[in-house]
Amino acid sequence: MVVEAASDTSKIQALKEHIAELEQLLGQKQFEIDFLKKQMQIASEQYGVDLKKKRSGKHLPGTGNTGKNTTSK
Repeated sequence: MVVEAASDTSKIQALKEHIAELEQLLGQKQFEIDFLKKQMQIASEQYGVDLKKKRSGKHLPGTGNTGKNTTSK
C-alpha cells in the first residue's frame, strides 16, 4: 500500500495537467508545421519554384558581419 501526502497528490495532479497542456500545445505546433509545409508545396507547384531548396551560403548585401564591433560597454 502506498500512502501519499495531500501535497504530493496535488503536485502530481498539477504536473499531469501541465503535461496535458504541453501535449496540446505540441499538437497545435505540429499542425502549424504541417500546414506551412503544405502551403510551401502548393506554392512551389503553382509557381514552379522549389521553396525548400537551400540557397548558397552567400549573404545578401547589408546582412552578416561587417567586421565592426557593435556591442557597447
